[in-house]
Amino acid sequence: MTVILSRHKNYRVASTQLQTAVSKVTKWARRWKINLNQLKSTRADFTLHPCSYEPIFIAKKPVPSSNTAKYLGIHLDFRLTWQTHIIKTKKYVNTSSTRRISLPHIMQW
Repeated sequence: MTVILSRHKNYRVASTQLQTAVSKVTKWARRWKINLNQLKSTRADFTLHPCSYEPIFIAKKPVPSSNTAKYLGIHLDFRLTWQTHIIKTKKYVNTSSTRRISLPHIMQW
């Protein structure tokens, strides 16, 4: 997993910096014969102010945008609140605890 961060007060400048960095990574990957899949990549903009969306491209194909991203097990939303992480963690705990409880009934030795 690779993360590319671009930070600037001006959204357009940050997007341009991000595209430049992605292009460099794409060039490096091509040189080392590594295939990048833009469909498995996600672009998440973390901002407090609404901005017009500017697409980022990998190999001339747009990277999908999302309001949330998962990085190192933490779910981040575009406002950088913990709400998304808490909701998804609660769902995971409830689902996994249900599986653990029902598992002994399924397995009969």
